[in-house]
Order: sequence, then C-alpha cells, then structure tokens
Amino acid sequence: MPIVRLPGGGSQDAITVTLRDVHVPDGVTIPAGTAVAVTTGDSGLEFALCGAGQNDHPHGFAGFALRTGNPNSLMTIITGRGSKVTPVVEGGGPMTPDTDVWLAITPGEVTQTLTYEDEQVALRVGRAISTTEMILLTDARIVLGG
Repeated sequence: MPIVRLPGGGSQDAITVTLRDVHVPDGVTIPAGTAVAVTTGDSGLEFALCGAGQNDHPHGFAGFALRTGNPNSLMTIITGRGSKVTPVVEGGGPMTPDTDVWLAITPGEVTQTLTYEDEQVALRVGRAISTTEMILLTDARIVLGG
C-alpha cells in the first residue's frame, strides 16, 4: 500500500509517494531526478529507469526519483500531477521554459526534442517552467512507429 505525502511537511512543491512493496533492484542505483517505471523483476515489483524505447518500460512510467535510490531499498518518487520536478535532461543542457517535456530515448532522462523512431513511445511528462525545472503533467501518450 502506498504512503502519500501531500505538500505541507517538507517540500511545498511536490506530491511524493513511497511504495512499500516496490524496491530498487540489487546492484542498481537510481539517480535523483531520473524518470522511473515500476516493473516486475526477479524478486517482485522493482523500480527501473524509464525511457521512450519499448524495452525501457515507457508504459510503466511512475514518476521521478526524489532522491538517489540505493540497491535493495525503498525509494520515494515524485508522482503527483502539478508537482515541480528537477529532471535529468538528455545531453545535460538547459530546458526551454514554456515548452513541453517528453520522456527521452535515453532511460531516466527527458527531452524537449521528439525523435520519431520505430517502436518508440512519445510520453509527455510535463512542461518546463525554467531552464532546470518542470511541472509534472502526464496526460498525453502516443505510440510512434510500427
């Protein structure tokens, strides 16, 4: 059962959740600000980096890592619509404010430039509000290619 933390204690900018039955897999570290999915692994439900490629769990997108997730641990993710997120941007560059942000082909990262490759999922994850921050808005999903 999830534990939801509403704004008011700590961050006033994000709605976060800690899923008690989902963990970071053994040997994996998930950096803060990366896009994550919930997947089924060898030992149950697990977090994985999420990308736009079909094999990178785009349909399981759950949110963004609030802090670095260490192996075999629970992890808190930013998941609430309207939450402020500082994502990891593909290529490390700045975002353009007032522009849509999409799940990137690089797992865990976001982009503002859509590419059209076969079997790629275009998932809008938000809208940039500055060169480093976005508002989480996951309401448009389009499968591209064949």
